[in-house]
Amino acid sequence: MPVTLDFDTSHRYPDTAGGISIPTTLCSGRQSVEFLAKLDTGAAHCIFERKYAEILGLEVESGRLQRFRTVAGSFSTYEHEVTVRTLGIEFSATVFFALVQHSTGIFLAAPDGSTGFVSQSSTTTELCS
Repeated sequence: MPVTLDFDTSHRYPDTAGGISIPTTLCSGRQSVEFLAKLDTGAAHCIFERKYAEILGLEVESGRLQRFRTVAGSFSTYEHEVTVRTLGIEFSATVFFALVQHSTGIFLAAPDGSTGFVSQSSTTTELCS
């Protein structure tokens, strides 16, 4: 017997080698930043570019230091609690912000380790509700 899955929200994205881009908003206090993010289903942690923490008014180095290693090398990040909004879903998450910007991009994932993003594109700010 076939199984049918129904969802409240759907998101269409181009079927390209560039990956899946999704609209994402990070919130801290009453500050927020919007950007496009690339879904990475293999990532184990949410790691964002430093510039997003700065837009949110977070002092990056005030968080807990965590080092990550990739095939391209290692980098330092700092842990912070933020609210994440994407595709009609909003949740609180412990994420990491990179100490410095890397030319190869930043890998990120949802708190359960099942999905992730590589941040890119332009940003805008707004007040969080």
